[in-house]
This record gives sequence, structure tokens and C-alpha cells, in this order.
Amino acid sequence: MSWLTWPFRFLWFLLWFAGRLAVTNIAVVRDVLVRDQRSSPVIVAYRTLCDSDLEAALFAIMISLTPGTLMLATRDAPHAPGDDPHHGHAGSRLYVHVMYADSVDRALADLRHEETALLNAVRRKGAPT
Repeated sequence: MSWLTWPFRFLWFLLWFAGRLAVTNIAVVRDVLVRDQRSSPVIVAYRTLCDSDLEAALFAIMISLTPGTLMLATRDAPHAPGDDPHHGHAGSRLYVHVMYADSVDRALADLRHEETALLNAVRRKGAPT
């Protein structure tokens, strides 16, 4: 991806995330108002692709802002001797509570999709493939 498309990818992400918020809000409101619950909660350990503090913080905020998901904890990836332990988060684990997941694999795939959308928006060259 080119840096020329970066502003458009960022705007598209904002619109996509606003739509995602609307859809998940409707699902939660429906569960609150209707007698039968459609929730099937799981807790997953997700290995992130985020490389910077900003990316990791934005992804954690995005997870917590979305109704039906909640960040529980993080664990930094082990660093090789000589690496700066305060730089980079690739491989870090995020522990996430997901309310509407058919399976753990589905929850992990949804988180990967959301992270990829975020990284395409914040990185000038896009998310890794």
C-alpha cells in the first residue's frame, strides 16, 4: 500500500468502526431487552501484531469501546537478550472477554480482522500481510 492512500484508509477506518459500534450496540441492547440471550461469552488470548505503544493502546481502546468486548489484561512478548524491552509489542498477548462468539477461533479471527483494519489505518504502508 502506498502512503498516498493512507488518509483515505484512515477515513475509511473511522467510518467502518462507527458502523461496527452501531451494530454491536444493537446486539447488546437486544440482549438486554429480550428475554432469550444470544450471548456466548469466551475469554481468548490474542497475539497482537502491533509494533508501537500507540498501536497497542489504540487497539486496546478499540476493543474496550466496542460493546460486547473487554480487555482484561496484557502480557508483553519475551524479548531476546540485548533488545529494548520498552519498544515494540509484536507478539504481546491480549486477554479479551468476547460476549458474542460462536467459538474461540471465530473470536480470534474477528480480533485479527479488527486489528488489521486498525493497522491499515494507522500505518502509512498498511498492515503486514
